[in-house]
Amino acid sequence: MRQEGEVAAAMYGNKQVRLPPGFRIALWDENRAQDINLGSVRNFVRWTRGAHPEANVSLVRCDRDCVPLLAGAHAIGLVGSIADRDRKELGAWRMTYLRREPRLKDAVHFLSMTGDEYCQLKTHQNVDLVFRNYWDAPYMKEFGAHLPEGHAAWMPMGPGHAMPLVQPSELRPGTPRKYLFNLVVSLNTHRDRKRLKDIVTSNLTAVAAHGAQWFVHYTKHWSPKYDASHNYLMPPAWKEVLLDSLYTLVPSGKNQECFRLWEALEAGSIPVVVNGRQPQCGDSWVPFREEGNPMVFLDSWEELPVYLEEVAATEASRRLAESRQSRLVKWYASFKNRHYTKLLNLLVRAAERKRSFVTSGQT
Repeated sequence: MRQEGEVAAAMYGNKQVRLPPGFRIALWDENRAQDINLGSVRNFVRWTRGAHPEANVSLVRCDRDCVPLLAGAHAIGLVGSIADRDRKELGAWRMTYLRREPRLKDAVHFLSMTGDEYCQLKTHQNVDLVFRNYWDAPYMKEFGAHLPEGHAAWMPMGPGHAMPLVQPSELRPGTPRKYLFNLVVSLNTHRDRKRLKDIVTSNLTAVAAHGAQWFVHYTKHWSPKYDASHNYLMPPAWKEVLLDSLYTLVPSGKNQECFRLWEALEAGSIPVVVNGRQPQCGDSWVPFREEGNPMVFLDSWEELPVYLEEVAATEASRRLAESRQSRLVKWYASFKNRHYTKLLNLLVRAAERKRSFVTSGQT
């Protein structure tokens, strides 16, 4: 039986496949769905448009009379979150709509899952492929696309929908960054967050003695509205904090993965996380370790003061940290290319199988 790491490794390294001219992907969400769950979709659309101008990929928001918006798509993705509706009925009416509508039924039908922090949704009925935005080790082990009949793949979350995307020209090397680290959290989604806040506010005297600065901002309660009325740091200000931080502390929320992790990667700020696993999702850090992510893995947050003091104490340690940050920026760009290419390859191959759509663009 494959171990989790072997499963993750088997999902990487796919060769680039040239998309057929005019290949169209429509990611279909309902108008009433929460925007907060669209981060992974937005990031996939953005990357595909940049890397493959020949592709036609878009997000479609529609509740009725959707055929004119979806007709002609070679792959139609049902964007769905268990936060929006009962998980047993995820995308049910849209799935029925696709199967019954003559102009849509021959397309590849795939589920783009969002918001499943506890890895509750295990169904894969009536769709050709399943893309999950949280790493679910048990599910991937059983249904992953590395298997002969597998059909599930990981669509990484990426930055949240409200986060202004970072342009390559905005990325800064480690030396000019103002803050050694930042901690920006809501405190009520995981017990580690309050413990980490206490460590940061009371146990870093030795780090401060070396002249290091850091940025801390927290709100007591999580809210889907990222606005000042809930004491949230507004997204443009959060982006600047990330671009000015060598490290970003990433305590677990409902899942080990969270938007903060991906926003730090996007801004070239080194994520600091704690090893562990969740009962239903397994170890979320498996694919990151398998690909050699240069972020920092601690065994507990109690290790943080010693680690930060070592970085702040000497110029040599600081240079090593800045080298890690430089590797992180390159790693993240390569990571996106590999994973999004994996998803495109799966869609093209499924289209070839389902309707003889070949990579030359002929049918």
